[in-house]
Amino acid sequence: MLKPYLKLIAAPQLLPNGIIIRLFRDRKFGNGFMTFQKSLVPIDSFNGELLEKHQVSEHWTKKVPLSEIEDIYQKLEGVKIPILPSCREPEHGINYFLTIGNGTSSTIYRWQIELPEDWEVIGEVANTLLRMANQSEINVSTRRTIQWT
Repeated sequence: MLKPYLKLIAAPQLLPNGIIIRLFRDRKFGNGFMTFQKSLVPIDSFNGELLEKHQVSEHWTKKVPLSEIEDIYQKLEGVKIPILPSCREPEHGINYFLTIGNGTSSTIYRWQIELPEDWEVIGEVANTLLRMANQSEINVSTRRTIQWT
């Protein structure tokens, strides 16, 4: 069975300290896993492949109860998210990428600085991942940037 996953990348343009959070579920074993990496180098790709050990200042993996992961996926099931949301002019700042996939296909939601108004559920999922990784949240109502430490 394919293992669905979520991946959130928050990457300041041309600066270090970006983060990559991955969440995997595995019904066969009844749990899931979260991986976290905080970068010492700029993350210049939305693919966000695993960084080499010498490129990270913090990294860990932890088990996550399947019920917590299922709650996240329930938020996404049946939700209609506009493909081309309203957006503003690009600026220098933090790029965000939320990837939702299952091994053979995926969807990447990308935004810069502010979450598009039509993507509230994407912000909720991103915030849930950040909370699970003990990072600061995106303020969905005012759409401010993440301020993590």
